[in-house]
Amino acid sequence: MSGICLRYIPHSTPFSKAALKRCELSGGRLFGLTKTKDGLKRSFGLSPVTAENAPVSTTGIYLSDAGNLYLYSGGTVYRSTGAKNNFVKIAEGFASEPNFIQICEKEESYLLITDGIKTVKTVYSSGGSVTSPPVAFGVQHYSRLFGVDAEDDLTLRWSEAGSALSWTESLNGAGYVRLNDKKGGILKLVAYDNKLIAVRRYGLTVVRAYGETEDFRVEVTDTDTDEIYGGTAAVCAGRLMFFTSSGLYCYDGSIKKFSADGLEGFAPDDKAASCGKLYYVCGTLDGDGVIAVIDAESGEVCYIRADVRCVCANGRVFCFAAGAVSEILPEAGGGEWVWEGNFGTLSQKYLESISLDGAAGMLTVKSGSDSRAFTAAKGTLKVGMRGVKFTVEILAPTALVSVCANYVERG
Repeated sequence: MSGICLRYIPHSTPFSKAALKRCELSGGRLFGLTKTKDGLKRSFGLSPVTAENAPVSTTGIYLSDAGNLYLYSGGTVYRSTGAKNNFVKIAEGFASEPNFIQICEKEESYLLITDGIKTVKTVYSSGGSVTSPPVAFGVQHYSRLFGVDAEDDLTLRWSEAGSALSWTESLNGAGYVRLNDKKGGILKLVAYDNKLIAVRRYGLTVVRAYGETEDFRVEVTDTDTDEIYGGTAAVCAGRLMFFTSSGLYCYDGSIKKFSADGLEGFAPDDKAASCGKLYYVCGTLDGDGVIAVIDAESGEVCYIRADVRCVCANGRVFCFAAGAVSEILPEAGGGEWVWEGNFGTLSQKYLESISLDGAAGMLTVKSGSDSRAFTAAKGTLKVGMRGVKFTVEILAPTALVSVCANYVERG
């Protein structure tokens, strides 16, 4: 036997070696790990941000194009310049969690922070209140600010071309369109593939809005959905990703279910962000707080154990969890692989051993109140445990290619 066994209690049981069944434990959950062609490797953990004076409770987080990190807490917005300097209060008096809208115009680039009632315009290190646009949230698309009316979530508004703060209505100036109520209110606006996507409660509406306003068109997609969690909508790896009450979907011209390996038991909150090919979604896994990190190309899923309130990304990824601001970084912290199951039957079983192709820092097997733990685990580990359902946990594996259970059914 390889490795050191902790709390190992040998069990003798009569059975024929020929009766042993072998089960590849390939459907396990990954915590801080990703799958590669060579096996599993460490990745994704939380690295606390050293900037001081962050609020102890935060419900909103945003990373600007300039690399400044913003936090929202109880009516007040704080900023850390460069996401490394101490947090300072830059605006207060918001009635609800504000939205952050990045604006780039000929004269300047700036950030609008608005809750639909109060709006603050920030430029570099300064900021000041301005007249609020008539929208609660929005996104810049071509040279206009498109937003959802602050009082009517079926009305889509746009500013004058070249000025996000100019809302005088005219044929070629600001304007609006009211969508039909079939798909419900607009939850989020996303600029995607030269189009503007209105993410609605029960589907998507595509808005083609560029050039002169008389050329604007509103197109309803041919596929409805069940209820969408609007805060999970994010463009990732050339697709618009989002969760509904029935699972994960994507849009790349049509809506389709996205196949991801390992989302069983995951319940998303209404918070998500994307960076590169990775899609980060706050939620719970079997009731425990996690961030699901989903590869939007391969469909692989791993988790970070954390009770996360909010997440944001813009070249870097940050979140607020357990009273602290952290950056999500590769190889920050250890990794854990967990498999749980009954090998496909409800019968009593005898788990004779676990075989590893590779090595792990620690391997633990559990069934009911029984537990066996092995350190420096490799090769075939004698387990000798009875049970119906088993849990196998592996900490910080290095070059671990596969895990197999060797067992016999007891009838």
